[in-house]
Amino acid sequence: MTDLATFERAVYSRAPNRVDLLAEILLDLATGKIADNAAAGAVIPDARLLRLASAISALMADPTVEIGPDHYDRMSFVVGDLRRLFQATGFEGTDFILRALSPESISSDLLARRLPLLSLDSDLSWPPDFLDTLSPRAAQQTLAHLIATKPVMTQRGQARRDQLLDHATSMPSAHWPLSPDHLVLITSAWMLCSYAGTPNKHAIKTLFNEALKGMARGWGLGDRPLPRERVLKPRPRILFASEIMHSRHVQYRYFGQYLRQLRTRFELVLLTELKEVDDHVRTLFDAVLTFERGERGYLQKIHRMMIDAAPDILFYPSVGMRHWGPLFANLRLAPIQFTALGHDSLIFERMPGFTPPVPEIRPAPNPLRIVLPSNALKLNPGFIATLGKIRAGAKRPIEFHFLPNASGLELSALSRAIQRTLPGARVHGALSYERYIGLISACDLNLSPFPFGGLHSVIDSLRQGLPVVAMDCPEPHGRTDAMLLRRLGMPEWLIATNEDDYVAAALRVIGDDALRVALSEQALAIDVGNVMFGDAATPLRSEIVDTLWWIYQNHEAVQADGRKLWSLVDRATLPGQVGLQEVSPRSP
Repeated sequence: MTDLATFERAVYSRAPNRVDLLAEILLDLATGKIADNAAAGAVIPDARLLRLASAISALMADPTVEIGPDHYDRMSFVVGDLRRLFQATGFEGTDFILRALSPESISSDLLARRLPLLSLDSDLSWPPDFLDTLSPRAAQQTLAHLIATKPVMTQRGQARRDQLLDHATSMPSAHWPLSPDHLVLITSAWMLCSYAGTPNKHAIKTLFNEALKGMARGWGLGDRPLPRERVLKPRPRILFASEIMHSRHVQYRYFGQYLRQLRTRFELVLLTELKEVDDHVRTLFDAVLTFERGERGYLQKIHRMMIDAAPDILFYPSVGMRHWGPLFANLRLAPIQFTALGHDSLIFERMPGFTPPVPEIRPAPNPLRIVLPSNALKLNPGFIATLGKIRAGAKRPIEFHFLPNASGLELSALSRAIQRTLPGARVHGALSYERYIGLISACDLNLSPFPFGGLHSVIDSLRQGLPVVAMDCPEPHGRTDAMLLRRLGMPEWLIATNEDDYVAAALRVIGDDALRVALSEQALAIDVGNVMFGDAATPLRSEIVDTLWWIYQNHEAVQADGRKLWSLVDRATLPGQVGLQEVSPRSP
């Protein structure tokens, strides 16, 4: 750990090691050793952060300072924390440092010498093809830390992120440093591209998958040797490689009932981080394999456990929520490998030991409280601008409550971005699930985000009697809200297909208390807690286990056919026998 005073002395005395100390102190910042002690949502940061930002400004504005490739390798994965530092401390970004170095114009050469200062939200003009002037390694690291920006503060930054994602398809391959920190950086961008707006946003994964394969080779992680022909088994083994699984997390709720189905025909083995396992999780599996992040050689341990488990099917319920998921998903470790949509379920597992608060519908609230129970990634500047239009059009006092599951610098930066458009909005810090539900229940309306929707926050809101306004967007993660509202019989007009209709629907609910109360009563009458949730006593459905069993039996035939999409009707053309006698389901 680098002491702040030591870093300040090195900067202001122009010590030769000041750039080395910068890399070290940014890592301390990223790991919470230099913490923002301001109250949740406060815009006044800890005085130490102001001192740190000032010292970094002095260092970066020194024209004699050179940040070479080795220095950039050491700090590229913590640049996001540097960016949030300058946002949270009131500097509104790092443009002022670049202008101090070159008041007249900002050249590509200057940007290349100050890559840590590059940001999506910069009001300086630099095109995406600026990355083409860098070495492939520096270009990809810069692309990654820009795409992984959290939060994006401006609509300008939102548009620039889309432009960079479009440009990524033309970028050359690169060899990345072999460190878990760089793996975190590349996989953060790999996942966070999903929150962008361009239709081409996932193409960056092709570029990064090649880099991930190179990292795997560098660590000695290879494909599992597989037999030329599969031997079909009466009870095949599924290795459920779950990035997050704890019973207090939504992943448990999303996949619990799926797992109960699958265990009637398959042997289920869980692989996850030790901290993700509790007694409730263990009851869903036949065996559990764990590792601890940070232990020496833990990536090699994961790889060995996957090889030794010799699964017939490798099931990633999500890919990208933790750094190890995309790395291993780029390897062939089972004859059949697949993933789900992340948060995708027809019926949810009840959270053990949780009882939701009694709903209270407020007939004439003043102000009317609007809740945004969405993580920071979904609260993009375009959506916040839409909320600004709604507030401008409302004919009564309204109060916004944001529940972004954020803390520290991220929360401070996000709060500043929200306050610029919605002064007075309440931005709450990270909360327990009980406190989170309590705040939802104390509000009157949920405005769900887009283009990445909510799903479980919609369920939570309807269960507490809150109407939900949602946008129906093209991709699966933008359609779940609409799917749920339709499935549960809520009015179609609550589902918008464009911004004008979204604003109109929100204002219709805001402006008519009788209508809002009627919608709340309709939501409560659905009895979401029983309709959408199950546990060990719930009669099991069979659509998931039937699908996996069909895939297992017909894998070679499906590959030979070449179709990418199989409907239920299509599946009927392959009966699923393939020389294996039908096995009767058994209880776990």
